[in-house]
Amino acid sequence: MRFKLLTAAVLTGLSIGVTATEFTSSAPSIGELVNNGTTMNVRVIAHAKLGQLEAMKTELAAYGAEFHVEGSNWVAVTVGVTTENYQELLNLSPVLSVEKDQERQSIPLNVRAVSAQDLANTETTPGLNALYRFDGDEAIPYGIEAVQAYGFNPNPAHMPKVCIVDTGYNFGHPDLPTSNVDGTDDGAGPWYIDGHGHGTHVAGTVAAKGGNVVAPGFNGVVGVIPNGTDLHIVRVFNDAGGFVYASDLAGAVQDCAEAGAKVVSMSLGGILSTKAEKEALKDVVDDGALLFAAAGNDGNASHSYPASYDFVHSVAAVDEYNEHASFSQRTAQVQFAAPGVDVLSTVPGGFAFSTGTSMSTPHVSGVAATVWSHFPECDSISILEALQMSAKDLDEEGYDYKTGWGLIQTQAAYDLLTNEGC
Repeated sequence: MRFKLLTAAVLTGLSIGVTATEFTSSAPSIGELVNNGTTMNVRVIAHAKLGQLEAMKTELAAYGAEFHVEGSNWVAVTVGVTTENYQELLNLSPVLSVEKDQERQSIPLNVRAVSAQDLANTETTPGLNALYRFDGDEAIPYGIEAVQAYGFNPNPAHMPKVCIVDTGYNFGHPDLPTSNVDGTDDGAGPWYIDGHGHGTHVAGTVAAKGGNVVAPGFNGVVGVIPNGTDLHIVRVFNDAGGFVYASDLAGAVQDCAEAGAKVVSMSLGGILSTKAEKEALKDVVDDGALLFAAAGNDGNASHSYPASYDFVHSVAAVDEYNEHASFSQRTAQVQFAAPGVDVLSTVPGGFAFSTGTSMSTPHVSGVAATVWSHFPECDSISILEALQMSAKDLDEEGYDYKTGWGLIQTQAAYDLLTNEGC
């Protein structure tokens, strides 16, 4: 296993405590870290010189480091920094470089719970009829049809495993699969429990199965892949949502790869990159996986990571009219657009409408897996290019920073690969 969580052991009694604003993404200066001679406990990623990882860990331990996550040539630690020892830490002979371990957050804008009874009676609940329709008594969220997924069946014999990195999974929800679903706990709680709801909403957009009587006149909602989904869940966030670190995400994506996932869905992000995260995720991509992440909800041109790494595919949000959502970040890294405004999906105990690029991302992840299932002979690059070339052009003609190549399309990508091959 390339990444591992390390047993938390404060070797000299130092405690954890750092906020995102305490220092920058590069090696912090003394002034940024130390005020009036006090010790600040900061979480950093220390990169080792070639072959010096174990030696570096030994020397960090001597400074009272608390160890968190280990990579192939780096380790994430919390360490007490003072004016006296700061330069000494940077100058340890096995240390190549030190960087701040950046925060990553789940990023929904808002969540609006809705009862099954209200979903079944759109005439008594104004404003809902544009967000889903019924096929029989089954609710079809507008996004599922917008990406041409409804009624498009995957090839179950070659279904790629989809990994969702989030707040967990409400195992036993009547609208979510329980077979061919497994997971990994990364210190935030059991993967099969979701006390927050964000991860379950994301999972429902990928895989809600519908077809069960939830209330009179309402048989649940459907996702992009209502049948034949193979899911791996990695829970990184606790019940409060909160944040995790870039090194935690690096380990989580490696867990996805080790579970055999070929598509990784990350409805999360943060404002600054790290070398460790970038290298770790690139390794997974180089091994043949597709990684999708939320573009961000700040409504500006700033980058969000991991979405803005060149090899991770950033997903922007559009509404039910295929208009770019004002909150959705617009950058040169945006690759695809997908529905992200008032998206109906599963949450623990029921259903909810939620808004954000977090909701857009699983649409694209699900479509990528569905299309790939029909062309297992194609590699990830071929699938990606087909998704780009077949996307429905939106906003400005051709590629643009708001919607990338356009609205992802299941049938169109399938047709392109059928006619042109890999």
